[in-house]
Amino acid sequence: MILVGKDGRPSMKAVYEQMTYNCELRIRRRLRSGREWFRVFNNNISNYFTKKPVTTSIRENIVIRWGNRIDISDISDNPIVYNNIKALEIINNKKLTREVLVKNNVKTPFYKDSDIQKELDNNHFDISYVSYPIIIRPLVHAKGKNFFVMRNFVELTDFFRNKNLSDYYCAPFLDKTNEYRVHCFLGKVLSVLEKPRPINPNQLAWNRAINNSEPFTYINWSEYNYDMCITALNACKVVGADFAAVDIIKYNNHFYVLELNSSPTLISNDYTVSRYAKAFDYIHRHTNTSKLKHWDFNQFRDAKSLAWKNFQLDSQTNIINQNGQDN
Repeated sequence: MILVGKDGRPSMKAVYEQMTYNCELRIRRRLRSGREWFRVFNNNISNYFTKKPVTTSIRENIVIRWGNRIDISDISDNPIVYNNIKALEIINNKKLTREVLVKNNVKTPFYKDSDIQKELDNNHFDISYVSYPIIIRPLVHAKGKNFFVMRNFVELTDFFRNKNLSDYYCAPFLDKTNEYRVHCFLGKVLSVLEKPRPINPNQLAWNRAINNSEPFTYINWSEYNYDMCITALNACKVVGADFAAVDIIKYNNHFYVLELNSSPTLISNDYTVSRYAKAFDYIHRHTNTSKLKHWDFNQFRDAKSLAWKNFQLDSQTNIINQNGQDN
């Protein structure tokens, strides 16, 4: 079964249509009245569905969460879950994500609240405890919205004059040269896409929703950058994600994680859709009595070895058996 939240509907329907394994797709919907229900698809046919209350029993023993954090403990019998609620809660809270990344030595641009508070309390205008410009965003955001830039001390103090620092996170601005989305699955890389540069050269957020409609550029696995892939895989590992899209920037020849997405937009790239379909078929094909382990990516030093090949995803044998580790 695949449980889908509101933001992941078009992408996961596209994936579901290409899957060969016969599982159930449940998309959570909320009416204006506040009532909630599942839009349920079966047999991979997206034009046929039924409606079921969210309290309807879940009988399948495998649950894949595509950004859906609904509590299923009372309506299912201890299923094997990929992307558990704890991991999704970390991913959804962008500030918490960066705190976890920093704690585990994964590069990410981030200022602790104590750093910003020290700057806000600063009475010595010839001294600064942070570097400007500073990027400020709320704990939860999407599609490039709520992106604030503070270029000096006055702007910073004005911004927080009537706001709580705990409701936002702050980061130094890194003048990136490239931005990528790395799709990771069970300790290996499914797909790497490079984001297009914005039409406006002064646009700091390279978000497709606000910049232009240009598609992401697919990067062949033979051209993967090892450091970028390892950074993305480590980001998934430390937040406890079985799969996620990791947004990464390149700055001064180093790679920094901006955020993880548990229900990323896929429909802009057909290849990535097909890879997720194969990945979720792989889960259903090889999961029996316990959750699949993750590929032990740290034992490899070649970027090509970090990529999922199609023959591996299509295999009737679980390739992770001999090289896996618990996550």
